[in-house]
Amino acid sequence: MGSNGTRGHPFTASIEPIERRTKVVQLRSDHLTYEQIGKALGIGKCTAKRDYDAAMAAARERSIETTQAHIANELAILSAVRVRLLRILNAEHVTVSDGHVVRHPETGVILPDNGPTIAAARELRANSESIRKLLGLDAPTQIDARFTDATDAAIEQLAAELEILAASRESGTSGPAATPALPAGH
Repeated sequence: MGSNGTRGHPFTASIEPIERRTKVVQLRSDHLTYEQIGKALGIGKCTAKRDYDAAMAAARERSIETTQAHIANELAILSAVRVRLLRILNAEHVTVSDGHVVRHPETGVILPDNGPTIAAARELRANSESIRKLLGLDAPTQIDARFTDATDAAIEQLAAELEILAASRESGTSGPAATPALPAGH
């Protein structure tokens, strides 16, 4: 190691790795190359790239952790709401009018009130939709519907066979000699 620093780079005061990575990201966002960043910070081009990659990975990791924490928090709230809705749904509700419990005029039996049960069921459905959406359970599934080379080849083969068959019918010939043999599997 020479007096000018390591590996031929000019000596600069040691920068903490986190601070250096921050500076690398700032310079990279200013469209500097890794070589230019290395010269500006007194580090090598490869170190500048490694620092940038590490900073980006750390940012993604923080973002993922923050997102996961948010999802867990929202799920806890929705789950607590769900428990309360289930209690309302399963409870027996009585009809009240003018502050008095309503009874059947002939039998005296207390009349049930289905309104809270219906409202709780509606809210429970909305709660379930929110949970499914939060967890991505209703996200559309992607299907790979691309044709392969084998499919294209089979289509071309069938098209050629159809042309031969059409030509043989136009010329008036028929029979096995005019009809090409199909490959196995057709």
